Amino acid sequence: MEYKYFIGKNRNFGSQDLQTDKHIFKTAGEYPPIGVGGDFEGPFKSVHELTEKSNFYSDLKKQNPRTASKLLYPKHIRDVENFLLIPKGKSYNKELFKTIQHALKPDFKNGQVLGLHFYNLKDTKILEIYQTNSKGVVRAKILKQDFKTKEWYQKETTLFPLHWHIGNLFDELDIAFLYRFLIAETKNKYGSVTPSGIKVIFVIVNGIGKTVYPII
Repeated sequence: MEYKYFIGKNRNFGSQDLQTDKHIFKTAGEYPPIGVGGDFEGPFKSVHELTEKSNFYSDLKKQNPRTASKLLYPKHIRDVENFLLIPKGKSYNKELFKTIQHALKPDFKNGQVLGLHFYNLKDTKILEIYQTNSKGVVRAKILKQDFKTKEWYQKETTLFPLHWHIGNLFDELDIAFLYRFLIAETKNKYGSVTPSGIKVIFVIVNGIGKTVYPII
Protein backbone atom coordinates (compact mmCIF):
# COMPACT_ATOMS: atom_id res chain seq x y z
CA MET A 1 0.00 0.00 0.00
CA GLU A 2 1.35 3.41 -0.99
CA TYR A 3 1.13 6.19 1.57
CA LYS A 4 1.48 9.94 1.32
CA TYR A 5 3.15 11.65 4.28
CA PHE A 6 2.42 15.06 5.78
CA ILE A 7 3.91 17.05 8.63
CA GLY A 8 1.83 19.57 10.52
CA LYS A 9 2.42 22.29 13.06
CA ASN A 10 -0.43 22.40 15.54
CA ARG A 11 -0.26 22.23 19.33
CA ASN A 12 -3.59 20.39 19.50
CA PHE A 13 -2.23 17.43 17.51
CA GLY A 14 1.44 17.45 18.43
CA SER A 15 2.76 14.65 20.62
CA GLN A 16 2.64 15.58 24.30
CA ASP A 17 5.23 12.90 25.07
CA LEU A 18 7.67 14.57 22.70
CA GLN A 19 6.73 18.09 23.79
CA THR A 20 6.50 19.44 20.27
CA ASP A 21 3.77 20.99 18.17
CA LYS A 22 4.92 19.01 15.12
CA HIS A 23 3.13 15.83 14.06
CA ILE A 24 3.52 13.45 11.13
CA PHE A 25 0.64 11.55 9.59
CA LYS A 26 0.14 9.35 6.57
CA THR A 27 -2.79 8.42 4.39
CA ALA A 28 -3.46 6.00 1.56
CA GLY A 29 -6.51 7.96 0.47
CA GLU A 30 -6.94 10.50 -2.27
CA TYR A 31 -5.28 13.84 -1.81
CA PRO A 32 -7.80 16.35 -0.39
CA PRO A 33 -9.12 18.64 -3.14
CA ILE A 34 -9.16 21.77 -0.96
CA GLY A 35 -5.38 22.10 -0.77
CA VAL A 36 -2.81 22.37 1.99
CA GLY A 37 -2.64 25.38 4.27
CA GLY A 38 0.36 27.12 5.77
CA ASP A 39 0.37 24.86 8.84
CA PHE A 40 0.95 21.68 6.83
CA GLU A 41 3.63 20.49 4.44
CA GLY A 42 3.24 17.63 2.00
CA PRO A 43 2.43 15.31 0.47
CA PHE A 44 5.77 13.46 0.56
CA LYS A 45 6.25 10.04 -1.02
CA SER A 46 8.19 8.68 1.95
CA VAL A 47 9.42 9.55 5.43
CA HIS A 48 12.88 9.98 3.96
CA GLU A 49 11.63 12.54 1.47
CA LEU A 50 9.86 14.36 4.30
CA THR A 51 13.08 14.60 6.31
CA GLU A 52 14.92 15.91 3.25
CA LYS A 53 12.39 18.47 2.00
CA SER A 54 10.25 19.61 4.95
CA ASN A 55 11.07 23.01 6.41
CA PHE A 56 9.11 22.12 9.56
CA TYR A 57 11.21 19.03 10.14
CA SER A 58 14.43 20.89 9.33
CA ASP A 59 13.63 23.57 11.92
CA LEU A 60 12.79 20.96 14.56
CA LYS A 61 16.00 19.05 13.83
CA LYS A 62 18.05 22.21 14.41
CA GLN A 63 16.23 23.05 17.64
CA ASN A 64 15.99 19.56 19.10
CA PRO A 65 17.65 16.72 17.12
CA ARG A 66 16.57 14.07 19.61
CA THR A 67 12.89 15.00 19.39
CA ALA A 68 13.12 15.19 15.60
CA SER A 69 14.51 11.66 15.51
CA LYS A 70 11.78 10.30 17.81
CA LEU A 71 9.09 11.94 15.71
CA LEU A 72 9.95 9.44 12.96
CA TYR A 73 9.18 6.38 15.10
CA PRO A 74 6.25 4.41 13.61
CA LYS A 75 4.23 4.82 16.83
CA HIS A 76 4.31 8.59 16.37
CA ILE A 77 3.16 8.55 12.73
CA ARG A 78 -0.61 8.45 12.59
CA ASP A 79 -2.43 6.51 9.91
CA VAL A 80 -5.33 8.73 8.91
CA GLU A 81 -8.16 7.46 6.73
CA ASN A 82 -10.20 10.61 6.23
CA PHE A 83 -8.80 14.00 6.96
CA LEU A 84 -9.31 17.63 6.21
CA LEU A 85 -6.39 19.98 5.73
CA ILE A 86 -7.60 23.44 6.72
CA PRO A 87 -5.79 26.37 5.11
CA LYS A 88 -4.09 28.72 7.56
CA GLY A 89 -6.52 31.33 8.84
CA LYS A 90 -9.58 29.20 8.05
CA SER A 91 -11.78 27.91 10.87
CA TYR A 92 -15.03 26.00 11.20
CA ASN A 93 -17.84 26.43 13.70
CA LYS A 94 -17.45 23.94 16.58
CA GLU A 95 -21.11 22.98 16.42
CA LEU A 96 -20.71 22.26 12.71
CA PHE A 97 -17.93 19.80 13.59
CA LYS A 98 -20.18 18.04 16.09
CA THR A 99 -23.04 17.94 13.62
CA ILE A 100 -20.97 16.47 10.80
CA GLN A 101 -19.39 13.92 13.13
CA HIS A 102 -22.66 12.02 13.42
CA ALA A 103 -23.06 11.97 9.65
CA LEU A 104 -19.53 10.57 9.29
CA LYS A 105 -19.34 8.14 12.21
CA PRO A 106 -22.64 6.62 13.29
CA ASP A 107 -23.54 5.14 16.64
CA PHE A 108 -24.49 1.48 16.97
CA LYS A 109 -27.26 0.70 19.44
CA ASN A 110 -29.36 -2.44 19.85
CA GLY A 111 -28.39 -3.68 16.41
CA GLN A 112 -29.28 -0.39 14.73
CA VAL A 113 -27.15 2.17 12.92
CA LEU A 114 -27.83 5.70 14.12
CA GLY A 115 -26.64 8.42 11.76
CA LEU A 116 -24.35 7.89 8.75
CA HIS A 117 -24.87 9.94 5.62
CA PHE A 118 -21.35 9.83 4.15
CA TYR A 119 -20.13 6.89 2.08
CA ASN A 120 -16.84 5.20 2.94
CA LEU A 121 -16.14 2.22 0.70
CA LYS A 122 -13.79 0.64 3.27
CA ASP A 123 -16.49 -0.10 5.83
CA THR A 124 -19.76 0.57 4.00
CA LYS A 125 -21.48 -1.67 1.46
CA ILE A 126 -24.34 -0.49 -0.72
CA LEU A 127 -26.91 -3.26 -1.08
CA GLU A 128 -29.43 -1.38 -3.19
CA ILE A 129 -29.85 2.15 -4.53
CA TYR A 130 -33.48 3.24 -4.54
CA GLN A 131 -33.08 6.74 -5.90
CA THR A 132 -30.44 9.23 -7.05
CA ASN A 133 -31.31 12.86 -7.71
CA SER A 134 -29.70 15.33 -10.12
CA LYS A 135 -27.31 16.56 -7.40
CA GLY A 136 -25.92 13.10 -6.68
CA VAL A 137 -27.76 12.51 -3.40
CA VAL A 138 -28.55 8.83 -2.95
CA ARG A 139 -31.25 6.99 -1.04
CA ALA A 140 -30.03 3.46 -0.46
CA LYS A 141 -29.96 0.32 1.65
CA ILE A 142 -26.49 -0.13 3.10
CA LEU A 143 -24.41 -2.34 5.36
CA LYS A 144 -22.15 -0.57 7.84
CA GLN A 145 -19.42 -2.21 9.89
CA ASP A 146 -18.98 -1.46 13.58
CA PHE A 147 -15.21 -1.04 13.90
CA LYS A 148 -15.33 -2.20 17.54
CA THR A 149 -17.20 -5.49 17.08
CA LYS A 150 -16.50 -5.98 13.34
CA GLU A 151 -20.19 -6.82 12.93
CA TRP A 152 -22.16 -5.52 9.95
CA TYR A 153 -25.50 -3.74 10.34
CA GLN A 154 -28.13 -2.81 7.77
CA LYS A 155 -29.82 0.55 7.32
CA GLU A 156 -31.81 2.57 4.80
CA THR A 157 -30.47 6.12 4.59
CA THR A 158 -29.73 9.11 2.40
CA LEU A 159 -26.10 9.70 1.42
CA PHE A 160 -24.22 12.71 0.20
CA PRO A 161 -22.75 12.20 -3.31
CA LEU A 162 -20.72 9.01 -3.32
CA HIS A 163 -17.70 10.65 -4.96
CA TRP A 164 -17.37 13.32 -2.26
CA HIS A 165 -14.25 13.57 -0.13
CA ILE A 166 -14.55 14.76 3.45
CA GLY A 167 -13.21 18.11 2.23
CA ASN A 168 -16.22 18.50 -0.05
CA LEU A 169 -18.52 17.69 2.84
CA PHE A 170 -17.06 20.34 5.15
CA ASP A 171 -16.85 23.06 2.51
CA GLU A 172 -20.43 22.52 1.35
CA LEU A 173 -21.93 22.27 4.83
CA ASP A 174 -19.90 25.19 6.14
CA ILE A 175 -21.88 27.54 3.88
CA ALA A 176 -25.18 25.74 4.40
CA PHE A 177 -24.75 25.97 8.19
CA LEU A 178 -24.39 29.76 7.99
CA TYR A 179 -27.70 30.14 6.14
CA ARG A 180 -29.78 27.56 8.00
CA PHE A 181 -33.36 28.39 8.97
CA LEU A 182 -35.76 26.84 11.45
CA ILE A 183 -38.30 24.62 9.70
CA ALA A 184 -41.89 25.59 10.48
CA GLU A 185 -43.65 23.58 13.19
CA THR A 186 -40.40 22.01 14.40
CA LYS A 187 -38.15 22.82 17.35
CA ASN A 188 -34.84 21.28 16.37
CA LYS A 189 -34.77 20.95 12.58
CA TYR A 190 -33.12 23.53 10.37
CA GLY A 191 -33.22 23.53 6.60
CA SER A 192 -30.60 24.85 4.19
CA VAL A 193 -29.03 24.39 0.76
CA THR A 194 -25.36 23.76 -0.01
CA PRO A 195 -23.48 25.76 -2.69
CA SER A 196 -23.92 22.86 -5.12
CA GLY A 197 -27.68 22.89 -4.59
CA ILE A 198 -28.12 19.95 -2.20
CA LYS A 199 -30.97 20.38 0.28
CA VAL A 200 -29.99 19.44 3.84
CA ILE A 201 -31.50 19.29 7.30
CA PHE A 202 -29.49 20.09 10.43
CA VAL A 203 -30.71 18.74 13.75
CA ILE A 204 -29.71 21.09 16.57
CA VAL A 205 -30.98 20.58 20.12
CA ASN A 206 -30.46 23.30 22.72
CA GLY A 207 -27.73 24.81 20.58
CA ILE A 208 -25.88 21.51 20.21
CA GLY A 209 -25.48 20.00 16.75
CA LYS A 210 -26.75 16.42 16.57
CA THR A 211 -26.62 15.47 12.90
CA VAL A 212 -27.07 16.65 9.33
CA TYR A 213 -28.42 14.74 6.37
CA PRO A 214 -29.28 15.37 2.71
CA ILE A 215 -32.80 15.08 1.38
CA ILE A 216 -34.01 14.13 -2.08
